[in-house]
Amino acid sequence: AYVRRAAKQTIERRRKLAREAQKRKRGVDLVLALYQELEDQHGKDAADKARRLAEQLYDTLIGATVHEMRSVLTALKEDNARIIERQEADQLDPGFLRRKSLKIADRLAFMERLVEDMRNYAQPVSDERAAVAVADLLTEARSIVSENLKARNISSRNVKLSVAAPPDLAVKVSRVHVVTAIVNVLKNAYDFLPADGEGPRGEIQVRAAAKGKQAHVTVQDSGQGIPAASLDEVRQCLPGRTSRRHVGTGFGLCNARRFVEAHGGSLRIDSKENEGTTVTLVLPIA
Repeated sequence: AYVRRAAKQTIERRRKLAREAQKRKRGVDLVLALYQELEDQHGKDAADKARRLAEQLYDTLIGATVHEMRSVLTALKEDNARIIERQEADQLDPGFLRRKSLKIADRLAFMERLVEDMRNYAQPVSDERAAVAVADLLTEARSIVSENLKARNISSRNVKLSVAAPPDLAVKVSRVHVVTAIVNVLKNAYDFLPADGEGPRGEIQVRAAAKGKQAHVTVQDSGQGIPAASLDEVRQCLPGRTSRRHVGTGFGLCNARRFVEAHGGSLRIDSKENEGTTVTLVLPIA
C-alpha cells in the first residue's frame, strides 16, 4: 500500500509538471514543437503538407474575420461622418443623434463579441476536470443567455423555454468551457427563431439524458432551420462563417464544438428548413 501510494503521488507530480510545461510552451514555440514532432513521426513531406493546410485554414479564418470587422468599421465611419456633417451645418437634432448613437452602440457591441469569441477560439482548453451536475451547467448557461439578451435589448417573453435534466446526471468537465459551449448553442437557438418588433417567438427545448457512458445535451428550437444545401457546411463549423451579418460572429458553434471535443465528446447538428434545428452536445459521464 505504501509503494502504491508513493507511485501514485510520483505519477501525479509528473503529470502536473507536464501540464505546467505544456502551458509554458504556447504560441509559436508550441506550434514549432508540434511541427517537429509531426516531422519526426511521419516525415518532412507530411509535416510540410500539414503546415500548408494549417496556413490555408489560417488565411480563411483571418480573411473572413477581417471582412466582418472592416464592414463594421466602415459603417461606424459613415455614421460618424454624418454626425459631423449635421453638427457643422447646425442641423444635429436629438432624434437623429439618438438613432445614430444606437447604431454605433450596436456595432461596437458586435465588435466586442467578435473579439471575445476570437480570444476564446485562440486560447487552449483547460485540461483540469471536475464532476459537475448537468442540471447546474444548464441553469448557469440559461442565466448567462438571459443576461446577454437583456444587454442586447432583446425581449424573450414570447419564447417558451423548457429545461430538463436528471438531478443525478453528472459529467467530468472543465466547467467554464462546457458552460460556454451550451451558452453559444442556446444563443444560436434564440437568434434563429422568427422575430417581430417584440423580439423572437417560438419554442426552445433543452434536454439532458444519459446514454451509456455519455451524457447527451440537446438544444432544439422551432426556428427557421438550415437549408439542406447549407447543412454540410454548417456542420464543418468553420470559424468566421456566418449567415447573420453583424449579429453572429461565426465563432459560436466553432468554439462549442472545440470545447466539447477537447473533453472527448462531440457536437452534432440536425436541421430541416422551416422545421427547426437540434444541436446535441455529447460529453463523458463522470
